[in-house]
Amino acid sequence: MADESPIYNLLDRYLDLEKLQKGLPFYVSVYQSQGSLNDLFSAILASVNLINTKHSEFLHIQSLEPTQQRVAIFASAAIPLLFKAKQIEVNETNYFYSDGGQGGVRNVQGNTPITPLLELANCTHIIVNHLSDGSLWDRNAFSKAFPNTTVLEIRPGRIIKRQGLAKDLIGFDAKNIQSWIEQGYEDTQRCCESVARALRIHEIANQARKQRDDAINELENDDFHID
Repeated sequence: MADESPIYNLLDRYLDLEKLQKGLPFYVSVYQSQGSLNDLFSAILASVNLINTKHSEFLHIQSLEPTQQRVAIFASAAIPLLFKAKQIEVNETNYFYSDGGQGGVRNVQGNTPITPLLELANCTHIIVNHLSDGSLWDRNAFSKAFPNTTVLEIRPGRIIKRQGLAKDLIGFDAKNIQSWIEQGYEDTQRCCESVARALRIHEIANQARKQRDDAINELENDDFHID
Protein backbone atom coordinates (compact mmCIF):
# COMPACT_ATOMS: atom_id res chain seq x y z
CA MET A 1 0.00 0.00 0.00
CA ALA A 2 1.14 3.53 -0.75
CA ASP A 3 1.87 6.09 1.94
CA GLU A 4 -1.37 8.00 2.61
CA SER A 5 0.15 10.86 4.58
CA PRO A 6 0.86 13.09 1.53
CA ILE A 7 -2.81 12.86 0.50
CA TYR A 8 -4.03 13.76 3.96
CA ASN A 9 -1.51 16.59 4.10
CA LEU A 10 -2.98 18.02 0.90
CA LEU A 11 -6.51 17.73 2.29
CA ASP A 12 -5.47 19.39 5.53
CA ARG A 13 -3.84 22.19 3.58
CA TYR A 14 -6.58 22.96 1.06
CA LEU A 15 -9.84 21.61 2.49
CA ASP A 16 -11.77 24.25 4.45
CA LEU A 17 -14.68 22.38 6.03
CA GLU A 18 -16.43 25.56 7.20
CA LYS A 19 -16.48 27.04 3.70
CA LEU A 20 -17.45 23.65 2.29
CA GLN A 21 -20.47 23.47 4.60
CA LYS A 22 -21.71 26.84 3.31
CA GLY A 23 -20.91 26.14 -0.34
CA LEU A 24 -22.71 24.43 -3.19
CA PRO A 25 -23.82 20.80 -2.74
CA PHE A 26 -20.74 18.61 -3.09
CA TYR A 27 -21.02 14.94 -4.08
CA VAL A 28 -18.29 12.33 -4.50
CA SER A 29 -18.45 9.01 -6.32
CA VAL A 30 -17.51 5.98 -4.20
CA TYR A 31 -17.56 2.23 -4.75
CA GLN A 32 -18.59 -0.22 -2.03
CA SER A 33 -15.49 -2.36 -1.75
CA GLN A 34 -15.42 -6.15 -1.57
CA GLY A 35 -11.69 -6.14 -0.87
CA SER A 36 -8.92 -4.71 -3.06
CA LEU A 37 -8.19 -7.93 -4.94
CA ASN A 38 -11.87 -8.65 -5.59
CA ASP A 39 -12.43 -5.06 -6.74
CA LEU A 40 -9.48 -5.19 -9.09
CA PHE A 41 -10.51 -8.59 -10.49
CA SER A 42 -14.06 -7.34 -11.15
CA ALA A 43 -12.72 -4.25 -12.91
CA ILE A 44 -10.50 -6.40 -15.16
CA LEU A 45 -13.41 -8.68 -16.10
CA ALA A 46 -15.60 -5.66 -16.82
CA SER A 47 -12.91 -4.06 -18.99
CA VAL A 48 -13.05 -7.07 -21.35
CA ASN A 49 -16.89 -7.12 -21.29
CA LEU A 50 -17.26 -10.35 -19.32
CA ILE A 51 -19.23 -8.68 -16.53
CA ASN A 52 -20.22 -5.21 -15.43
CA THR A 53 -19.31 -3.91 -12.02
CA LYS A 54 -22.07 -2.78 -9.68
CA HIS A 55 -22.93 0.90 -9.69
CA SER A 56 -21.06 3.42 -7.62
CA GLU A 57 -22.79 5.46 -4.95
CA PHE A 58 -22.75 9.24 -4.62
CA LEU A 59 -22.20 10.68 -1.16
CA HIS A 60 -23.33 14.19 -0.28
CA ILE A 61 -20.32 15.46 1.62
CA GLN A 62 -22.13 18.18 3.60
CA SER A 63 -24.53 15.56 5.01
CA LEU A 64 -21.71 13.57 6.58
CA GLU A 65 -20.20 14.17 9.98
CA PRO A 66 -17.23 16.60 9.76
CA THR A 67 -14.82 13.82 10.77
CA GLN A 68 -16.15 11.70 7.88
CA GLN A 69 -16.03 14.36 5.17
CA ARG A 70 -12.29 14.27 4.64
CA VAL A 71 -12.33 10.46 4.68
CA ALA A 72 -15.09 10.32 2.05
CA ILE A 73 -13.20 12.66 -0.27
CA PHE A 74 -10.12 10.45 0.04
CA ALA A 75 -12.23 7.31 -0.49
CA SER A 76 -13.47 8.64 -3.82
CA ALA A 77 -9.89 8.41 -5.15
CA ALA A 78 -8.66 5.37 -3.20
CA ILE A 79 -7.36 3.21 -6.07
CA PRO A 80 -7.44 -0.51 -5.12
CA LEU A 81 -4.11 -2.02 -4.07
CA LEU A 82 -2.61 1.47 -3.78
CA PHE A 83 -4.83 2.70 -0.95
CA LYS A 84 -7.01 0.95 1.59
CA ALA A 85 -10.78 1.25 1.31
CA LYS A 86 -12.13 3.81 3.77
CA GLN A 87 -14.77 3.07 6.39
CA ILE A 88 -17.62 5.58 6.28
CA GLU A 89 -20.88 5.64 8.21
CA VAL A 90 -23.96 6.19 6.02
CA ASN A 91 -27.44 6.08 7.57
CA GLU A 92 -26.01 4.57 10.78
CA THR A 93 -24.34 1.73 8.86
CA ASN A 94 -20.61 1.40 8.24
CA TYR A 95 -19.38 0.63 4.72
CA PHE A 96 -15.95 0.35 3.15
CA TYR A 97 -15.60 2.56 0.08
CA SER A 98 -12.90 3.00 -2.54
CA ASP A 99 -12.43 4.79 -5.88
CA GLY A 100 -15.84 5.55 -7.39
CA GLY A 101 -14.49 5.18 -10.92
CA GLN A 102 -14.88 1.40 -10.56
CA GLY A 103 -18.67 1.50 -10.67
CA GLY A 104 -20.60 0.55 -13.79
CA VAL A 105 -17.45 0.20 -15.88
CA ARG A 106 -19.31 -0.65 -19.11
CA ASN A 107 -21.23 2.61 -19.19
CA VAL A 108 -18.78 4.68 -17.11
CA GLN A 109 -21.47 5.25 -14.48
CA GLY A 110 -19.17 5.83 -11.53
CA ASN A 111 -16.68 7.89 -13.49
CA THR A 112 -19.38 10.25 -14.82
CA PRO A 113 -21.02 11.28 -11.55
CA ILE A 114 -23.85 13.47 -12.81
CA THR A 115 -26.77 11.46 -11.38
CA PRO A 116 -27.04 13.36 -8.06
CA LEU A 117 -26.88 16.68 -9.92
CA LEU A 118 -29.92 15.65 -11.96
CA GLU A 119 -31.92 13.80 -9.29
CA LEU A 120 -31.15 15.87 -6.21
CA ALA A 121 -29.71 19.25 -7.21
CA ASN A 122 -32.17 19.83 -10.09
CA CYS A 123 -29.49 20.99 -12.51
CA THR A 124 -30.80 21.85 -15.97
CA HIS A 125 -27.44 22.09 -17.77
CA ILE A 126 -24.63 19.57 -17.41
CA ILE A 127 -21.10 19.64 -18.86
CA VAL A 128 -19.43 16.22 -19.09
CA ASN A 129 -15.67 16.45 -19.62
CA HIS A 130 -14.41 13.00 -20.59
CA LEU A 131 -11.04 12.03 -19.14
CA SER A 132 -10.50 8.83 -21.12
CA ASP A 133 -9.99 8.03 -24.77
CA GLY A 134 -13.11 6.63 -26.45
CA SER A 135 -15.35 6.85 -23.38
CA LEU A 136 -18.43 4.58 -23.70
CA TRP A 137 -20.67 6.92 -21.71
CA ASP A 138 -24.02 7.26 -23.49
CA ARG A 139 -25.71 10.63 -23.20
CA ASN A 140 -28.90 9.25 -24.77
CA ALA A 141 -29.60 7.13 -21.69
CA PHE A 142 -29.56 10.26 -19.53
CA SER A 143 -31.51 12.31 -22.09
CA LYS A 144 -34.36 9.78 -21.98
CA ALA A 145 -34.45 9.80 -18.18
CA PHE A 146 -34.04 13.58 -17.91
CA PRO A 147 -35.52 15.08 -21.12
CA ASN A 148 -35.43 18.65 -19.77
CA THR A 149 -31.69 18.58 -19.12
CA THR A 150 -29.17 19.93 -21.62
CA VAL A 151 -25.93 17.92 -21.73
CA LEU A 152 -22.75 19.24 -23.34
CA GLU A 153 -20.01 16.65 -23.87
CA ILE A 154 -16.36 17.59 -24.15
CA ARG A 155 -14.43 14.68 -25.64
CA PRO A 156 -10.65 14.64 -26.20
CA GLY A 157 -9.59 15.60 -29.70
CA ARG A 158 -6.37 13.61 -29.40
CA ILE A 159 -5.04 10.75 -27.27
CA ILE A 160 -4.97 11.55 -23.56
CA LYS A 161 -2.59 8.80 -22.48
CA ARG A 162 0.93 10.02 -21.85
CA GLN A 163 2.68 7.08 -20.19
CA GLY A 164 -0.01 4.39 -20.16
CA LEU A 165 -3.05 3.97 -17.92
CA ALA A 166 -1.31 2.66 -14.79
CA LYS A 167 1.44 5.27 -14.79
CA ASP A 168 -0.97 8.08 -15.61
CA LEU A 169 -3.20 7.20 -12.64
CA ILE A 170 -0.38 7.69 -10.17
CA GLY A 171 1.82 10.01 -12.21
CA PHE A 172 2.21 13.57 -10.95
CA ASP A 173 4.85 14.73 -13.40
CA ALA A 174 4.52 18.50 -13.82
CA LYS A 175 5.13 18.35 -17.57
CA ASN A 176 2.35 15.81 -18.12
CA ILE A 177 -0.05 17.68 -15.87
CA GLN A 178 0.54 20.90 -17.79
CA SER A 179 -0.02 19.12 -21.11
CA TRP A 180 -3.35 17.74 -19.81
CA ILE A 181 -4.41 21.23 -18.71
CA GLU A 182 -3.57 22.62 -22.14
CA GLN A 183 -5.38 19.80 -23.91
CA GLY A 184 -8.43 20.29 -21.69
CA TYR A 185 -8.51 23.96 -22.66
CA GLU A 186 -8.17 23.11 -26.35
CA ASP A 187 -10.91 20.46 -26.20
CA THR A 188 -13.26 22.77 -24.31
CA GLN A 189 -12.66 25.60 -26.76
CA ARG A 190 -13.24 23.28 -29.73
CA CYS A 191 -16.49 21.83 -28.37
CA CYS A 192 -17.86 25.13 -27.07
CA GLU A 193 -17.08 26.90 -30.33
CA SER A 194 -19.12 24.27 -32.18
CA VAL A 195 -22.03 24.84 -29.82
CA ALA A 196 -21.69 28.62 -30.08
CA ARG A 197 -21.64 28.38 -33.87
CA ALA A 198 -24.80 26.26 -33.87
CA LEU A 199 -26.50 28.74 -31.53
CA ARG A 200 -25.54 31.64 -33.79
CA ILE A 201 -27.00 29.85 -36.80
CA HIS A 202 -30.16 29.09 -34.81
CA GLU A 203 -30.44 32.76 -33.80
CA ILE A 204 -29.95 33.93 -37.42
CA ALA A 205 -32.68 31.51 -38.53
CA ASN A 206 -35.02 32.84 -35.84
CA GLN A 207 -34.34 36.41 -36.92
CA ALA A 208 -34.99 35.49 -40.57
CA ARG A 209 -38.32 33.87 -39.64
CA LYS A 210 -39.30 36.95 -37.62
CA GLN A 211 -38.43 39.28 -40.52
CA ARG A 212 -40.46 37.09 -42.87
CA ASP A 213 -43.47 37.10 -40.54
CA ASP A 214 -43.23 40.87 -40.03
CA ALA A 215 -43.07 41.42 -43.79
CA ILE A 216 -46.13 39.21 -44.36
CA ASN A 217 -48.04 41.05 -41.62
CA GLU A 218 -47.25 44.39 -43.22
CA LEU A 219 -48.45 43.17 -46.60
CA GLU A 220 -51.66 41.82 -45.05
CA ASN A 221 -52.26 45.15 -43.30
CA ASP A 222 -51.94 46.85 -46.70
CA ASP A 223 -54.60 44.48 -48.10
CA PHE A 224 -51.99 42.78 -50.25
CA HIS A 225 -52.98 39.19 -51.02
CA ILE A 226 -50.82 36.33 -52.25
CA ASP A 227 -52.84 33.79 -54.25
